[in-house]
Amino acid sequence: MRQNGVQGLSTILVFSLLTISSWSLAARSSLAQETCVAPKPGEYLLLIVSNTPEEQKLVQRTLPNDIKSEVCRYLSNLVTRVGGFDDQLVAEDWAAYLQDKVKLPAYVVKQEATPVSRPSSNSTPVVRETPPSSASKPESTRYNPQPLGSGYAVLVDYFNQPELALQLRTVIGGDVGLVSYGQRPYLLVEYTTNSDKATATLKQLSSRGFWSMLVDSNRVTVISPAIKP
Repeated sequence: MRQNGVQGLSTILVFSLLTISSWSLAARSSLAQETCVAPKPGEYLLLIVSNTPEEQKLVQRTLPNDIKSEVCRYLSNLVTRVGGFDDQLVAEDWAAYLQDKVKLPAYVVKQEATPVSRPSSNSTPVVRETPPSSASKPESTRYNPQPLGSGYAVLVDYFNQPELALQLRTVIGGDVGLVSYGQRPYLLVEYTTNSDKATATLKQLSSRGFWSMLVDSNRVTVISPAIKP
């Protein structure tokens, strides 16, 4: 009788240890998110910023059941990655729908074939104007899309190469933001109301091999005012 009791306790103990181990492995797996896989040539990716488990569940409930998605890391955010789009307009329609439906930032990424030159290590840092306080406020847990404001924005297309953000931080000597322009993500290098200053920054970045552009900042939406290194 005593032997049967000991065997029963042993079985319960082993089952408990296995259960704890399974939960531990699941927790480690959920924390160790891998970097998102780059899009295939000609493929458009839909990325929905979803940093918390609640946001991830909300996105999953909104997406159709037959659409495959995965959570991965993209720059400084966790995102829900949806691939397989071969039409940019369809992908952008989905991005607009999700932004309206779940109130989370969503944008489209495509692999670019144009190579990007690496800036030289002895480049002189670019002096830039600090964005106003409206663009420097910490992000809230809920996405509230706001235009950058009136003025000029100098953006850099990083061609799905997040390491370019670190290079830009070195060149400009400050933070680099992540913004959406035309339903695509870009790095924000400078925001200013001075057109001459914006043009000078654009020329300096272009001379260092960055694919930069000068746009109306009213059409730019801030995703993250400063990307974490």
